[in-house]
Amino acid sequence: MATKMEDEMTETGIEIFGATLTDNASLMVKILLISEGKYSNAAVCICAPHTLHLINGDIIKIRSVEDTLGICNSIVNP
Repeated sequence: MATKMEDEMTETGIEIFGATLTDNASLMVKILLISEGKYSNAAVCICAPHTLHLINGDIIKIRSVEDTLGICNSIVNP
C-alpha cells in the first residue's frame, strides 16, 4: 500500500504536495509516517484535518447554511 501511494505521488509530481491528510486508521498512519521521512516538503496530518473536513462537509449541507452560502455567492459573483 505504501509503495502504491508513493508511486501515485511520484507520478503526479511530489513537488506539488504540501500535505498529506488521512483518517486515524493504523495502516494509513504507518504509511504516512514512512513517507514523511522521504518527502520533507509534504507535511503529514493525521486525523484532525480529516475530521474538520468531514465536519465542514456536514455543516454546508444544513439548509440555512446552504441558503446563506447561496446568497453570498450571488453577491460576490453577480
